[in-house]
Amino acid sequence: MTKTAVCLYIYLLIIFTFNLYSKNQFRLENWKSHTSKWNINAGVIDKEKNFWAASDGGLFKFNLVDSSFTLFTNINELISLDLTTIAINPANGDIYIGTADGILEILKAGNQWEHILDIKRAGFTNPKIKDIEFFENKAFIACAFGLTVFDTDRKVFIEDALNIGNFPPNVAVNKILIHQNKIWLATDAGIAHAELDKPLAPRDAWINYSYSEGLYATIIKDLIIYQNSLYASTDKGIFKLVDNNFEQILDTEVLNFSTDGNELFFSTEFFFKSLTRDNYFGSYPHKIIGHISYFNDNENITIAFYQNYGFAVFDGNSSKHFLPPTPSSNNIKSLIVDNKGQLWACSDGTSFGTGFMVLSGGKWQNFTPFDFGEIGSKLRSAYLINVHPKGDIILSTKGNGLILAKNIGNKFELAVYDESNAPFVGNGFTVVGKTAIDNKGTIWMPQFGAMSSGPNLLSFDTEYNFRAFVNRIVPNQRSFIHLVIDNWNTKWLASDNGYSGGIYYFNENNTPDDPNDDIAGMLTTSNSSLLDNNCTALAIDRNGLIWVGTPTGISVIMNPLAAITNSQIVIRKEIRDLRNIFVNDIIVDALNNKWIATTNGVFVLDPDGVTIEILTTANSPLLSNDVRCLASDIKTGKIYFGTRFGISEAQSLSVIPLSEYSLNCYPQPFNPVIEGDMIIEGLEADSDIRIVTINGEYVRTIKASGSVAVWDGRDSSGRIVDSGVYLILTTSAKTGNSSYTKIAVINRN
Repeated sequence: MTKTAVCLYIYLLIIFTFNLYSKNQFRLENWKSHTSKWNINAGVIDKEKNFWAASDGGLFKFNLVDSSFTLFTNINELISLDLTTIAINPANGDIYIGTADGILEILKAGNQWEHILDIKRAGFTNPKIKDIEFFENKAFIACAFGLTVFDTDRKVFIEDALNIGNFPPNVAVNKILIHQNKIWLATDAGIAHAELDKPLAPRDAWINYSYSEGLYATIIKDLIIYQNSLYASTDKGIFKLVDNNFEQILDTEVLNFSTDGNELFFSTEFFFKSLTRDNYFGSYPHKIIGHISYFNDNENITIAFYQNYGFAVFDGNSSKHFLPPTPSSNNIKSLIVDNKGQLWACSDGTSFGTGFMVLSGGKWQNFTPFDFGEIGSKLRSAYLINVHPKGDIILSTKGNGLILAKNIGNKFELAVYDESNAPFVGNGFTVVGKTAIDNKGTIWMPQFGAMSSGPNLLSFDTEYNFRAFVNRIVPNQRSFIHLVIDNWNTKWLASDNGYSGGIYYFNENNTPDDPNDDIAGMLTTSNSSLLDNNCTALAIDRNGLIWVGTPTGISVIMNPLAAITNSQIVIRKEIRDLRNIFVNDIIVDALNNKWIATTNGVFVLDPDGVTIEILTTANSPLLSNDVRCLASDIKTGKIYFGTRFGISEAQSLSVIPLSEYSLNCYPQPFNPVIEGDMIIEGLEADSDIRIVTINGEYVRTIKASGSVAVWDGRDSSGRIVDSGVYLILTTSAKTGNSSYTKIAVINRN
């Protein structure tokens, strides 16, 4: 073997060993899902007075007696969280739940779950399950493509009705009514019925009702039998079947029905009431999206579902509003962890924006537009969030400038800064980009304005004074959203939203009122190795390098100091594994690993940019592969993943090292056969961990950058060690300090 070959072999061995070490010391565990259950699509009440609710973010149970909540997510429970309907099988109490993507979830006694995937796998264009009704040992399932029948004993589908009479093929079925051996369907084309004792698949099994029978509504939403007559709720009001023709008896759009036998109740988006009485329950300012009623033991309870705002329980003439103890929104756009370990989040700034929220001590607190009076409506436009060291919450908005939620005695008061009281220029629509805070506590923010005159960067100091700065290179270039401040106080702004302005850097040299010594420049694909002029994310790692996300991958600015020393700025053009991947966000954890949120999952890179792991829904409980934002708690190692469907949380080993050793090893005694790994925590930086027997015989060496490491109970040859007492010897390559502790190993099945 030549000298060159030997060197190459050694190099490859080192790389392999390092990557193996990186893999062995990378783990994510204790996954949690934080999803909003504020938007309820369907509900049912069981015999024990539990209200079971199917929401956009999973299932919850609410006890009507003690007002307690039980939450169900995708962690060892549901497969899909976008729930559309729910029903209870009267034969055995099993709870059947339908989802938007065609999964039939069954919750049996003892919290045993069954997942029926046949509809999802069938390849229908829209597999949404919209209603479930039971008859004998069958579940009749209304779907966006027709009707299907499920045998509840054998857990198999036994029949499909995809051609319902003369309606178009695969018409959406919205509701099912079973009455006197007939099945009635409310569809997007009218109403149909068939005999239950005959096959339902043939087209001629069905009798249709539509325009020619007086049913001139476009969409039929619900059906009910009241005093031996059929009623239909539609987008054109309520229709009643009389002598085989329908008559309109109310011309307001009606969502759904309930009845106690004596009265017929219906809901609109503004109220629900009895058809025969004038009194009604209003919902303003919250829109109703449906209701259910419970009539038993002389007790009448109605539960109304509000659009994105929980539910209310009406008992007689009184009502009480409830919000599930979850985030207020699933549509997460921005996350950040403060210095207390609290996770702050906000939604995406659309008309359905819900404000901001915080996860503290395992509990969610939400700050919605309804909590702040008239000014609160501006919170809907908040889409980026930051936290000032003094506790104020900084919200960037799409159209309403900067919102500062001032922390006054653990309560927040909103202050809005726009063109009326700050040097913004936006013609009444002020878009603020991502904020950053310098070492003096001054808040810096881009002002987005595309190609128009005005400042592209503003500062807001701790005395509430604003300063405005115009782009020194291209004065009307203001298409910047992202911002980071490097170790030399240079502000780096990245162009987003497809405006392709590249990167603008600016340093005022600590003299914000003297422009003569300002330093500014622009980086684009034409004057640098920047991968793309449309930049979607910025982050500074622990070595001071600037990581730039784009729709086509990652670029890295290797020497940011060059911006203020008049030197050539060097850019590493791309990371190979992220080539042609759309990057949404970048964060840097306690160990200088880079976490890259993309439309294809999350890429985890080691400090040198080598891929450690790629997280997707296929190998983790992530709620979506399109991860929009990330956050890291460097003190605990928790990583948060924001998506359009909620927030995922996982525990990593990326914990900032301690200033001095405080070793703790668990579990003890450690059984590697059963428990898999031992956690070694309380490490100083860059620790060498040597595991030896009580007699000093060498067993294994582990390296750790942060305060946590793991040992799988194996020696250097890969064999599980024998039972006995072992020593953990640690030395920090950074401080030279050492420590040790004893552990007990039990090797048995």
